[in-house]
Amino acid sequence: MKRMPVLAGMALLLWPLVAVAVYDSDTLNVNRWRLPVTDWGPFGQGGKWRAPNHEYLFGCGLWVGAIAGGDTLTTVGYNPNSGGSEMAPGDTIGGVEDPDVIVYLSTGQWPPPQGRFPRAPQTVLADQDLWTLFNDLGDSAHVPPGRPLGLQCWLSAYERSHRSAQDMVFFKCVVENQSAETLRQVHVGVTVDYDIGDATDDVYDALYHEWVRDDSVYVDNLAIGYDYNNREPGWDSVGALGVSILSSPGAERASVIKKFSIDIDPVTDRDQYLTLAGYDYRTGVYCPIDSVDFAPADKRMLLACGPFDLAPAAPDSLVFVILASTIWPSRYGLAVAATEAESIWAGGGPGVAEACPSAPPARFQASPNPFRGLVRFSTSDPHARAVHVFDAAGRLVASVPITHGSALLSQGPALTSGVYFGYLGRQCLKLVRQE
Repeated sequence: MKRMPVLAGMALLLWPLVAVAVYDSDTLNVNRWRLPVTDWGPFGQGGKWRAPNHEYLFGCGLWVGAIAGGDTLTTVGYNPNSGGSEMAPGDTIGGVEDPDVIVYLSTGQWPPPQGRFPRAPQTVLADQDLWTLFNDLGDSAHVPPGRPLGLQCWLSAYERSHRSAQDMVFFKCVVENQSAETLRQVHVGVTVDYDIGDATDDVYDALYHEWVRDDSVYVDNLAIGYDYNNREPGWDSVGALGVSILSSPGAERASVIKKFSIDIDPVTDRDQYLTLAGYDYRTGVYCPIDSVDFAPADKRMLLACGPFDLAPAAPDSLVFVILASTIWPSRYGLAVAATEAESIWAGGGPGVAEACPSAPPARFQASPNPFRGLVRFSTSDPHARAVHVFDAAGRLVASVPITHGSALLSQGPALTSGVYFGYLGRQCLKLVRQE
């Protein structure tokens, strides 16, 4: 375990004690993740997976960079170099004085008062839902010469206890521009400071528009953190951690996957913006997807999308998932998990596989359906790469590559009778296997 700089560490420890209901936090805990979330930006601090003493996360947070008023500005919800945040609770500069500004948890205090927060959710989508809000409106939170971008953020998180999602936590962050000017060249992402046990022996990997294990699983984007020698004293087993963007305002879900270590953390607005935009801020070289780094160190990873413009009063959202797996090799285990998470979200949200429509979109079809033997998928999408088939419990049973607009599920006869779901990107269709 690494040590945070003393002042930053004291600040994080004292804020909830001093302000009580205004600098607030609560913990997602119904599946195999124990993940704290705050109402001032950072989340995942001390996040544990599988067992009480198995720590995988040191801290995470949203990063947003933009060009505003001719300045290059970045707001970070969690700075891994200091442990600090440039966000504050609530929806106004004085929101920290509002006792209603807390972290709402569906297994605790719920729902958020809709009269006070009209955009707050009232229904529960997963086994455990979380909602809170924070902003970057206060000048004092920003590291000089930085200043606020004028952002309001609403954060939702979801855990599901079903075995198909017990190692996943879904996050949706809605960001709204509350300034009077359009924010240009916006990049938004999430920075993850992962510590799998000891902080100094973590390594990094990434998958981007890539097939894994003999082209059996296709991954859109996935950043991977794992332990150098796959051993931690006193642990029964050591897994790997992954982060994947499921939806974003950009042209692609993720356009940047970067890694950096504690000695080269970007700490100024300029350096953080360049990193969000896919550059090595030290050299100015554009390298949006960092390759594997097997040298053990105290590492972080960032996934981001952009650029796009954000007009005044315009909201946009970033959806991502934090995953873990003990399947070896880590690339394959987390690739399968990322594909399952994508299907869950595309099917309507965490734990909503049953929400898959029975009538598929016209450009994605399967024949015959119901089926007994072979199933042929067809699509008019020229960019389609594969169809992923899941059973009713959310387990991946097949990934079928697409050639010239069609894919053949040859495993059909081996499947037991029942309901399955075929996913092509965000499109979903319901399949029925009959005897």
